[in-house]
Amino acid sequence: MSSSDLITAILTLSPNLVAGDHLITVNSNSSAVTFHFTVLPSSTVPVTLTGLSSTLLPPLAPITLTGSGFTAGGQAGSTVVLQYTYGGQIAQVSATPTSDTQIDSTVPVFGDPSTGALY
Repeated sequence: MSSSDLITAILTLSPNLVAGDHLITVNSNSSAVTFHFTVLPSSTVPVTLTGLSSTLLPPLAPITLTGSGFTAGGQAGSTVVLQYTYGGQIAQVSATPTSDTQIDSTVPVFGDPSTGALY
């Protein structure tokens, strides 16, 4: 696929758009392509991190984050994205809070591009 095969689209959303799953259809060369677009509910609940189960863990070790506001005010099925950094590398891990005050996750594996070592 070359860049000439790609379609650039600008999607403008109404501020009154209801949170949830929406279908968007794009027509290209007489073919319709439909995909899901999810609008997440906004939250006015602040997120506070008050503790970590440990600050020194090996890769793939379980880690628990404690605090408040992790479920956006009690919204069922809330998902958070945790961002870990190591040596200039960034890993983003999706997690589902176990409660409004706790997230259980796993420390990601980072690779050293120059040596191939895993951290």
